[in-house]
Amino acid sequence: MSGTNRRAESRHHQASGGIWGRTRMLRWIAALLLVAWAAYEFDLPEKFGLTERSMPSFLLPKPHAEVPKYTRLAVGVALADRFKSYQDVSSTLKVLESGGFKEITSRHRRAVESSDYPPYRFDTIRVADYVHLGHVGQMSLQFFNDRLYQVEFVPSDPEEYVRKQRTLGLERDQNARREKIEGSLRIASTVELAVSKVGQHLGTEPFILWQDLRLIQQRDEWDRTFGSIPKKMISG
Repeated sequence: MSGTNRRAESRHHQASGGIWGRTRMLRWIAALLLVAWAAYEFDLPEKFGLTERSMPSFLLPKPHAEVPKYTRLAVGVALADRFKSYQDVSSTLKVLESGGFKEITSRHRRAVESSDYPPYRFDTIRVADYVHLGHVGQMSLQFFNDRLYQVEFVPSDPEEYVRKQRTLGLERDQNARREKIEGSLRIASTVELAVSKVGQHLGTEPFILWQDLRLIQQRDEWDRTFGSIPKKMISG
């Protein structure tokens, strides 16, 4: 190979290497963006059990400005006989386990984290063999952003339960529904209606529920403000 050809080939390799080297940073950026997209699209942190502390900061969306508003804790009110609003899922499960309940199931539904909206997570705990006022039934506990806001009890024998329900001091309306509101606490029941002839004809489900109206209002406000924003939901 002549000296001229060797010099031309050398310049070609140098030029190629220079382009490759100059685009190295762009390739790294592209790779990081691809990883970030995959993490969002396939919810990799949830699937691999990664916490925020264990994740690189570039994978985390910038928190929405109203995160504190929709995760804030407050002094809770009594819900049913052993729960308080604002308590988290973990402590609620411990209360149930310490109470000797065995048939406990839980599930969750949440929106993938985004800078476009605050956290949006719902957890449900169901207890098939719960006992309230001496009667067995199914208990459902609802959480909004890891804060208990509603407890619902469906008695297995509503005709027997309705007698014990009267000790709760609920006011009866003309349709045999009962309700009481004290501060942030709302208690409502359809048990008496369900056992009546009208309720049986309508197929009314017998239940009694306890709600913290502060969290009910906050949940509804979230839906009004951010509900129209497209979001990917994850269930488990």
